[in-house]
Amino acid sequence: MYPTENLEKDGVQFHDWAFPDGDSPPPEFLNQWFELLESIAAKKDSASKPTIAVHCSAGLERAPEFVCCALIEFGMDPADALALVRKHRKDALNKKQVSYVLGYKKSKKRKLSLSDGVCCIV
Repeated sequence: MYPTENLEKDGVQFHDWAFPDGDSPPPEFLNQWFELLESIAAKKDSASKPTIAVHCSAGLERAPEFVCCALIEFGMDPADALALVRKHRKDALNKKQVSYVLGYKKSKKRKLSLSDGVCCIV
């Protein structure tokens, strides 16, 4: 990890969900990720749209997988989620992760959906 103090002084929050590169995220990390998205949506006011940055070392495996799972969890078809992420990050996800994303099933009914447009994930 790198120093975060300067960004934190400016109000940027960090969440460290480390797991091996090339693997899929553990369920508890996904649940924490979805809860974070829902908590941000709950705080949203009509004048702002929060931006959430997701990254890993190269931005090709773990971060795109988190984004795909969020898109699916909040209403997008798995194949559409994968296509959208790959539109913006061409080589995102290895074969094992693609299989995981395409087989991912929503875990439960969430409090928000993609149509709510409550944040921007980059």
